[in-house]
Amino acid sequence: MRWLVALAPVLLLTDLAAAAPGDPRLLKGSLEWPATLAAESMAVVRGDDGAFYYVDASTAERLGAPITGRVSVVGIEGMKPQEISAVIIGGGDSALAALETPAIPGEVSASPRTEVSDDLWRVQGKVQAVSLSDIVVETADGQSVRVDASKLSAWTRQTLRPGDEVKLFGVPQEDRRLVANGLIQRMPAAPPSR
Repeated sequence: MRWLVALAPVLLLTDLAAAAPGDPRLLKGSLEWPATLAAESMAVVRGDDGAFYYVDASTAERLGAPITGRVSVVGIEGMKPQEISAVIIGGGDSALAALETPAIPGEVSASPRTEVSDDLWRVQGKVQAVSLSDIVVETADGQSVRVDASKLSAWTRQTLRPGDEVKLFGVPQEDRRLVANGLIQRMPAAPPSR
């Protein structure tokens, strides 16, 4: 019994240490402020867990306009766990559903658009190789794309293995390099229990 009491704080701390600034976050909840999200750059969302989250939506892809009521957010954790920088935000489960869409062949290169709020590139596919600073992904059309992953945490890069399904995203660079700001890893389905 004593070992269980001694082990409990370690397990709790392990759970808290699993998420860190820069890690991908998925959030479902209710839009608390503003009542309607149209052109606002910030939003407050009450998550399904009951906590309030401050969402920076200034550079997010918005699905559906205006956004009210139930929302979903795909983003990056900020310096505090309740801060999220949204990559995709939408009404209902639309942001989560956007993760399920197949890769579009024209999506692998940086966008030439000039509006900073709309500039995001995405690469979706299977990991071919991972190094200290790069990730090579094979897209659905068989193209190999090298992405600079130096801005991702070391922990994130170390957990990736060849064959893992990922979606990398970032802001286009002037030199046209793909530098990842975030990564979403699709987890394989659990095998059926017998």
